[in-house]
Amino acid sequence: MAENCRRVLLIEDNSADAMVYREMLRDAVTTNFTVDVAPTLAEAMDHLQNQGRSPHVVLADLQLPDSTGFSTLTAILRCRPDLPVVVLTQVDHGEVPVKAVRLGAQDWLTKGLVATSTLERTLNYAIERNRMDRDLKLSEQKFRQLAENINDVFWLSDANTGQLLYVSPAYRKIWHRPIEDLTRV
Repeated sequence: MAENCRRVLLIEDNSADAMVYREMLRDAVTTNFTVDVAPTLAEAMDHLQNQGRSPHVVLADLQLPDSTGFSTLTAILRCRPDLPVVVLTQVDHGEVPVKAVRLGAQDWLTKGLVATSTLERTLNYAIERNRMDRDLKLSEQKFRQLAENINDVFWLSDANTGQLLYVSPAYRKIWHRPIEDLTRV
């Protein structure tokens, strides 16, 4: 189970709520979670900047004594854009959860309406989506490096429309023409 241990930073100023979430994560079935609690944004920032014990995921209430609303989420993401954040919200509909996701949260949960299995699944999915996004960016970076440095002409096109999506820079070197000539009708 040690390889399945996930660290959670719970940012929650209500000690009773923090205790409930900590207990829920202790009762998780498939994952061993360790939970650190920060009751203020300042304490959360201190924890996030300590790279020695970095969390795998942040579970954050947006209403804190020293920060409120989306400024809390923005500060967390600015400090650690590499970490997935799941937002705890008081409302289960409307603009708050949607805006939180648009700003960069991986997901959101409604306080008081979360079962242990839902909390566990949501945190694990957020961690895995974050890992897959990171892997995809790395793969795209490697492809771009290869594509930009290869000496052969190749291209990518949309299978349905035939529209050119990419032409290697070697086209310009070999044919002495701008790539844009290929896209002109």
